[in-house]
Amino acid sequence: AEPLARVLLVQSEVVPQVMATWCIDQARIVFAGHSDGGSLATGLTVRTKNRSPAPAHAVISAAGITSDELNQEACPAPLHVTVLHNPEDQLFPGYGDGTVRWCRQCLQCSEEVNTEPTVCQVRQCMSGKRLRHCATAEPHHQWPDVTSHLPE
Repeated sequence: AEPLARVLLVQSEVVPQVMATWCIDQARIVFAGHSDGGSLATGLTVRTKNRSPAPAHAVISAAGITSDELNQEACPAPLHVTVLHNPEDQLFPGYGDGTVRWCRQCLQCSEEVNTEPTVCQVRQCMSGKRLRHCATAEPHHQWPDVTSHLPE
């Protein structure tokens, strides 16, 4: 299998193993990551459809998955998504915008945008879910500071 598929297969085994050992509230599972971790969080989110447990929220920061790659995937079950990406990211330029476009279509989000005090843009989506897009200023190698100010 391709390297990404192998990694996703191994990673997809982590949540069920943890849940078998610990009492986990399935409604509070979050897949989150930055850079390669953001790519994994995205991949796991889109590849857990019809599998349990699915995440309730994905926090995708500076991920290296293109909209072309996402367009080859099935839409995930409805969930909250937060996309954090510097529009001037030198390593993955424009990838955040592509992820937001793909999520908007998949999650059937409204055109109406509300801007939070954090300057993140939020759209309401199907099943009461939200798509949050935060254009960040930090360089690629740094976790975005805006996360310390996000609601929820």
